[in-house]
Amino acid sequence: MITKKLLLNSVGLVFVASCSNSSTNSAGQKVDSQGRAYDTRTGRVIHVEVVKDNGQNATDATQKANSEFLEIFKKKKQWSKMPDSAKLIRGFREMSLPQLRSELAVANEEKTVMIIEALKQRGETGIELIASLLNDTRRAAFADRLPIFWYEKKNQPPELVEIRVFAASYLAEMLKVKPQGVLFDYYDLQTSDLGSVKVLYALQGEYALSKDDLSEIWSQWWSKFKSDFTAN
Repeated sequence: MITKKLLLNSVGLVFVASCSNSSTNSAGQKVDSQGRAYDTRTGRVIHVEVVKDNGQNATDATQKANSEFLEIFKKKKQWSKMPDSAKLIRGFREMSLPQLRSELAVANEEKTVMIIEALKQRGETGIELIASLLNDTRRAAFADRLPIFWYEKKNQPPELVEIRVFAASYLAEMLKVKPQGVLFDYYDLQTSDLGSVKVLYALQGEYALSKDDLSEIWSQWWSKFKSDFTAN
């Protein structure tokens, strides 16, 4: 669509024209001897230029502003749809253990992680259900925070942490135990698209553990001590 833009530009004019040598243009404006319209009150020339714009002559600044506005608008729509995980976690925390067990039976990866978070907030009463996930090999999903990665072995890139590893790390933190001397720790990894992310790893002595070995060690520990945390 062709549009018309009026570009207004005022320049100073020493008003020396007399009524005798001034005239009026077709628009009814006073003009000087050169045909330029002027304001009779101030003597300032008013220059009006009509520019045809087919949309290709927009300034870089305008294009940039429009692009930034659209980007912000898209992000705000995403923010408005972002799940309030804190609210959901509070809801899980208030559920009974039988209810949470039923929820876990059908929960996807994201929901399972939130239930683990809620169980952690319940303290010792949540231990049994967290331990029930020590064999869950699905990769954890995080609703509205950066994902946690897992360091498996040397010369291999970190991978998304599995639920069984995530659950074991929470048990270790809550119970302050180190089955067979296993320790968890994190390091920060800079990425090109996510910024700084947390990478979880487990050590036994000087060596990093694989997720399979870690899961086996924690499952053995749980089999031995679960009676301390389960209802009679």
